[in-house]
Amino acid sequence: MKLLILGVIILFVFVIPIVYAETYAEIPYVFVQIIHKDYDGNLLAYLQSDRVTDANLDMINEMLEHESARGVDPIYQINGNIFQVITRESTLHFDSPLMYASSSLIQDVDDEQVIVLRLPHDGFRVLPGDTIKIIWIFSRSV
Repeated sequence: MKLLILGVIILFVFVIPIVYAETYAEIPYVFVQIIHKDYDGNLLAYLQSDRVTDANLDMINEMLEHESARGVDPIYQINGNIFQVITRESTLHFDSPLMYASSSLIQDVDDEQVIVLRLPHDGFRVLPGDTIKIIWIFSRSV
């Protein structure tokens, strides 16, 4: 019985943290800002969140490798850890009214649009002439 307990303790102390670190070490931190303006440029809504869903980790890492190769994103060293921050933005223009309640990062794969990750958020009504700027910020260990 003592050997069983000792075995379980060794498993929890040595094996599980290594598996956890190898599994989750490559997950980047994602932060999204959404800026909604009307046709006159007046601010209507500002949202920010890091609660993304539908994350396709393989596609995110592939995209970040591709973006990193451009060499324009800053790299920081904090307490011996090295991080790269990749920021990309896009602007949506609306010509018809609708309810906007989810922002997605989409990639074309074999002529098909695939969701890389999604940010569900409170919906807001957009009208013709409105714009929504979406700023995707990724921070990853390098």
